[in-house]
Amino acid sequence: AGATIMGRAMINAAKTMETVQNQLRLVTDGQGDLAETQSRLTKLSRQNRSTLGPTVDLYTKLKVATEELGFTNERVEGLTTKMSQALAVSGADAGTSAGAIRQFGQAMASGTVRGDEFNSIVEAMGPALSIMARESGITVGQLREMSQAGELTAERFSEILENSPELGEAFVKKQTPLA
Repeated sequence: AGATIMGRAMINAAKTMETVQNQLRLVTDGQGDLAETQSRLTKLSRQNRSTLGPTVDLYTKLKVATEELGFTNERVEGLTTKMSQALAVSGADAGTSAGAIRQFGQAMASGTVRGDEFNSIVEAMGPALSIMARESGITVGQLREMSQAGELTAERFSEILENSPELGEAFVKKQTPLA
């Protein structure tokens, strides 16, 4: 029984790595870039107390979505870190995090955070969003109004996320859950 469980775990790990590499192939140029990007994202996932799969998923969605905005790899990696930390600070479960990551990627691609995208982000990042809004001098209610009016651009939301030192501090203070 133990060998069967171990075999399944190895197969699942191999499938996860294959998925990770396939996602990264879509946003990298060649094997060297793929290996370097995977290495950086592996380091980011450890630093953000996340697993590699969701980190790569967020990064690739943001990389594709922000291409027209001209975001550099470094900026996309920074956004990946901040979003991962925000989800951790808020205590979002895997399903909620996955939904927020998908909606955040869609918002970035459309250029505006509104409607279902905003609601999903608020649901997943509630406490972290409050921290970020306060630091930017606005309330979550004002963010919602901006969203409803189509005034909460992807660029503005990215800046709010990126420019939140208190979010990083809250992440550092957060205890790592026991396995």
